[in-house]
Amino acid sequence: MNKQGKAYIFALLSVFFWSTVATAFKLTLRYTTPYSMLLGAASFSTFFLFIVILASKKKVKFSLKIMLLGLLNPMLYYMLLFEAYNRLLAQQALCINYLWPVVLVIFSVISGRERLSIRGIFGILLGFTGVIIVSTRGNINVLFHGDMLGVVFALLSTFVWAYYWSVNRVVEMDSVVKLFQGFLFSLPFIFLIVLLDGGLVWNKKAILGSLYIGLFEMGFTFFLWLKALENADKVQRIASLIYLAPPLSLVIIHFILQEPIYISTILGFILVLSGVLISKSEITETV
Repeated sequence: MNKQGKAYIFALLSVFFWSTVATAFKLTLRYTTPYSMLLGAASFSTFFLFIVILASKKKVKFSLKIMLLGLLNPMLYYMLLFEAYNRLLAQQALCINYLWPVVLVIFSVISGRERLSIRGIFGILLGFTGVIIVSTRGNINVLFHGDMLGVVFALLSTFVWAYYWSVNRVVEMDSVVKLFQGFLFSLPFIFLIVLLDGGLVWNKKAILGSLYIGLFEMGFTFFLWLKALENADKVQRIASLIYLAPPLSLVIIHFILQEPIYISTILGFILVLSGVLISKSEITETV
């Protein structure tokens, strides 16, 4: 099998695993708290990344900047995301969180690195319109009676992730090493938050769920995705496969969690995805 073929296999495996994590979040939250789940998942992921570094004999050069970024990812990002999943339907949290590429575009424009065309602005507005439809299930009255704090948490998670990504990607260092440093540095802080939240809430099912999330949301799947990009002759074709994850995730949510998939969710997600594609394609770099 050629390298491009291997790239497709690694990428499709990554897409499959990432499409299962929204369901895993909701199932695990039945047995534990968002912060306890985060501590478990981040711990398992850190251990896995450490094994990868040892096995591949990667050199670890510690960077204070990268370690401090661990306070954004995994700590703050997943605190917000898990709180959102704890309050909202899985399909709602999933679709809102998928807006982060649009937010990344906004950060790039604000920083002056890029500028938008009119169509790009339209793409951003389209994406946020989709979020409103998903959040309210097509009924604007829900804005005043629904769990809007969950929506706020989900939206904030997109801003945290977009900012983290914009800073992290300019630091020249092996991606696995960067992720490991951030996760390792964040663990004591996450543990402190768990204690302040009332202590660790764990049982067998919570531990197994946290292990799954640590591996297939944060650790192993990220490693697979990097392998896909390393083997790809045409990275853009591989990167585009990531858009398969949300629709597949909705199918898994429906059959495993028994959530009815609302028409408003499908319509809202189409708008969010359209906003992502339009705003990204219409960006032109400033000279």
